[in-house]
Amino acid sequence: EAFYQSYQAVYPLHEGYQQRKSLYNLYHVLNHANQFRGSYLLQAQELIKQLFH
Repeated sequence: EAFYQSYQAVYPLHEGYQQRKSLYNLYHVLNHANQFRGSYLLQAQELIKQLFH
């Protein structure tokens, strides 16, 4: 958290950053879910709930 606070003091993050970050992570989690199944599928479902609810 300290990293992001320091970073933002010098170069502010654009509005919507957190949502874009979650969406970016969802891509990779879905890829892993497709390849390895297991807990990645549950993680993908949780990210989808966070993004779209």
